Amino acid sequence: MVIEGFVQGEQNSDHPQTLFDFLSYGLRDCVGKGSTEYMVIMASHGNGMFGFGGDENYSRRRLALSNGDMTVAMRAALESVEGAPEKFDVIGFDACSMQSVDVADDLRHATKYLLASEAAEPAEGPFDSQYFTIAFCAGDSPRLFDLQVGLTVILT
Repeated sequence: MVIEGFVQGEQNSDHPQTLFDFLSYGLRDCVGKGSTEYMVIMASHGNGMFGFGGDENYSRRRLALSNGDMTVAMRAALESVEGAPEKFDVIGFDACSMQSVDVADDLRHATKYLLASEAAEPAEGPFDSQYFTIAFCAGDSPRLFDLQVGLTVILT
């Protein structure tokens, strides 16, 4: 299920409130459509234990989202939407260096599975694959199996 039409005007993508607002909106939409499985894809620049992001606006770029702030925003969004799961099934990072013990430890309260690269990844990351697009867009009715999606991304 693709969430469209959410952001009106420029937002600071590195601010925890922006992430919370977006995830809350998406969760309400997905819960309302009867979704039973939830995956979040975070695409930007990865800094491992130092966080994630790098807003496109140069003056805000230094305000990367810490892993702790990201987890707090994700947990708050999950808890704010009635019918939302306790955790996301998968959080995937289309970003370098986000597969580490530090990141996994920070996000353990927000997801069952973490799908990320431990090193640099090419500009066309793992979530740009047509196979992943097919699996992800099945969203409204077929079940999206956590490990199956992970393997699809890793193997393509």
